[in-house]
Amino acid sequence: MLIREHVSGHGQASGKALMLAVVKAQPGPPFHPIRDVMLTLNGPSACLEVTPTNAVGFHGFRRLATSPYTVTPTKPGCEFDPPEQMLNLTRRAALVRFTGACW
Repeated sequence: MLIREHVSGHGQASGKALMLAVVKAQPGPPFHPIRDVMLTLNGPSACLEVTPTNAVGFHGFRRLATSPYTVTPTKPGCEFDPPEQMLNLTRRAALVRFTGACW
């Protein structure tokens, strides 16, 4: 599932900022990514994107306006810490990290 609705004046993503999200399994090192975690990005002006992490537990949200956003990871059979992250994107790039436990 991939949903992209960045709504601005013309229904397009309006910015140039980048938010990187990475999801790894507990415990820490070595790095064990969790693939196919659905990341939901909610932002200003009805901006919504739902997309999975790749094989290395990564996804980059591109063309974002500098504004507040919330990122929420979900995957059946998994719990994440934190369960969501709120970030006021004020720079050209930001990183959000989640740790997951799956059974």
